[in-house]
Amino acid sequence: GLSAGVLAYLVQLQFNFSVIDITPIFWIFIGTAMSISSIALNKTERIISLPFKLTSPVSLKSASAVLLLIIFGISILSIRPVIADTYFRQGLEALQVNNLEMAVDELSSARDFDSKEIYYSQELGKVYIKLLSATKDKTYFSKAIEVLDEAQKINPLNEYTYLYSGDAYLACAEILKEPENLICCKAHDN
Repeated sequence: GLSAGVLAYLVQLQFNFSVIDITPIFWIFIGTAMSISSIALNKTERIISLPFKLTSPVSLKSASAVLLLIIFGISILSIRPVIADTYFRQGLEALQVNNLEMAVDELSSARDFDSKEIYYSQELGKVYIKLLSATKDKTYFSKAIEVLDEAQKINPLNEYTYLYSGDAYLACAEILKEPENLICCKAHDN
C-alpha cells in the first residue's frame, strides 16, 4: 500500500506540480516503507522496538488514537489543495463553454480553499476582465485589480500577474473610455 501511494504520487507529478502541500506525505510513505522493508535492510526478520511498552490494552489504544489523530490531521491538511484543484478544473471547464458567472463561482471557491496558490487568483482576474469586456461594468475592473493585487502579494516575482493587471487597465481604458487608467495606476481606489 505504501509503495502504491509513492507510485501514485510520482505519476501525479508528471502532470501537475502545484500540489506542494502533499509532498511531506510522500516522504512519510517512503520512510515508512523503508523502515518496515526487510529487503532494504537485507534481513529476513525485522524487530521493531519502541521506547515504551505496549503491553496494556490502554496504552495500545492510546498509541492507536494518537496515530489516528496524526493521520487525520495530515489528511485534513492535504485534502484542501485537492479540493481547490477540483474547483479550479471546474472553473476552467465553465470558462471553455463561456459560462463566466459559473467560472467566477468555481475559481472563487478554489481560491477560498487554497489562498496561497497564485494561479487561482490569476485566472479569476482574467475572468473578471472578460466580464468587464462583456458587460462594460466597472465593478469587474475593481474586482480584477483586487484579485490580481492579492496574487501579487502571494508572489511578487510572477510576471503574469503584472501582465494580467496591465490587461485589466487597458480593458478599462478602451472599453469604458477612461484613458486616465493608463496613467494612474490606482484609479480603482477612486
